[in-house]
Amino acid sequence: MEDLWKKFKQETQEHIEKIIEFLSETSSNEKSQLIEPEKPVIIPNNEISQLPEQTQQIVLEENKKFKEPSRKKVYGKLKDLVKEIMEKENVSRAQAYRRAKKDFLRNLNS
Repeated sequence: MEDLWKKFKQETQEHIEKIIEFLSETSSNEKSQLIEPEKPVIIPNNEISQLPEQTQQIVLEENKKFKEPSRKKVYGKLKDLVKEIMEKENVSRAQAYRRAKKDFLRNLNS
């Protein structure tokens, strides 16, 4: 058992040394890319018109994926939905909130 532990410690130490060696050889720019993945580039609408038509469609689709609705709009819609459910189904605010949240998340993801 002790031999296995020594072997494990030795392999771990070698692995750590390889990682340290790798990191010392990479530039700081490469390290930042290792740690933080590259963020998508969103092309402004006024520049999209200068691209070829097929590229425009691809860019517009990609931009839609990364544009998130503002928090204020989301909570405003959620609040309206809760009021509507409360009036329609005559339930408590908590029950209406649970139902609205479920419906809202389903609609938001689709």
